[in-house]
Amino acid sequence: MSRDAGISIGLFFVSWVLTAILTPYFIQFGRRWNILDHPGDRKVHETSTPRTGGLAIFVTIGIVVSLGILSIPRLWTSFLYQPLFFTSLAIGGTGVFAIGLYDDAFNAGVWSRLLVEFAAAGIVILLGGVLIERIALPFVGPLEVGMWSIPLTLFWIVGVTNAFNIIDGLDGLAGGIAFIACFGVFAVALLNNQELAMAGTALLAGACLGFLKYNVHPARIFLGDSGALLLGFLLACISVYTSLKRHTSLALIIPMQLLAVPLLDTLYSMGRRLVSRMLDSETFSPSMILSVFHSDQAHIHHILLDVGFSHPRAVWVLYGLSSVLAIFGVMSAWTMNDRISILFLLAGLVGFLLIRHFGAKLPFIRRWHNVQDDPPEGR
Repeated sequence: MSRDAGISIGLFFVSWVLTAILTPYFIQFGRRWNILDHPGDRKVHETSTPRTGGLAIFVTIGIVVSLGILSIPRLWTSFLYQPLFFTSLAIGGTGVFAIGLYDDAFNAGVWSRLLVEFAAAGIVILLGGVLIERIALPFVGPLEVGMWSIPLTLFWIVGVTNAFNIIDGLDGLAGGIAFIACFGVFAVALLNNQELAMAGTALLAGACLGFLKYNVHPARIFLGDSGALLLGFLLACISVYTSLKRHTSLALIIPMQLLAVPLLDTLYSMGRRLVSRMLDSETFSPSMILSVFHSDQAHIHHILLDVGFSHPRAVWVLYGLSSVLAIFGVMSAWTMNDRISILFLLAGLVGFLLIRHFGAKLPFIRRWHNVQDDPPEGR
């Protein structure tokens, strides 16, 4: 085992244990200060539950990163080698976490969240050097995006950030998908020999795992907007950054595979809402575009519940899909072939659509589906 891998494993276990220790205190904190997610028409949980899981993850990250850099000379040296990226990531992540926490407690509103998210993404782009300059086209190769690189990267970071917030609809779902994505990003960072990226994703994976102890169904605490936005933002930035080093032509394809489930669910839902609104109206209006941001209960996890999957089984089906797509992402980084990578991405899209529309009938998951013995329940 290399020294870098040993450090990452150590950080993983430290953050796992620390989050597991801290989370009960933030459960009490959420109840004391009434930072609760109450049942409602669009909610599937039946009891008021603290939304302060993001605090546990944020505090764990802060403590472990600070102690790790200060106490491990190898991490300190690596930090000094590329300080701007990690400084910008800390500033942007703190901003996104803060607006999410404010939204959990006081309801910040969608436009306030988007403003902070775009500002945080801008900091990472301008200060940290995260920039998608090329995209891969099938049978064509890498295409320089030129002046569109900044807006493309902005919308990538903000899109992934919000996709994790949207997918956070069942107990343990967003945290578990983030845990799986962390291992995918870790593997890509390992291929690129990026020590700090390896350490960061291992740390983040440990925090997710420690939190999941209290977040699996029936959940005692939720991530809240603060936790979901923080996880989405960090994974959006780190996944692109790790792909930029060696796989410049695949800088967008690999992260799309690693984070495919929340991304595909968000894009599919937005497209469905827009098409539905256009079919219902005879003329086009700007309100049709705004309609894609309206929330509903037709995401993939809601569909699985509606066709009869129990809450835990719906989550495990999506864990399985996320794991397969993360493996595709790692294989794309390993092969460094844009055509193979796009085939992997298309295969993931087909898998997503099959599970979304025919999940209860697919042979490899049909045995999990039992309407009579295991009725749907949810958060």
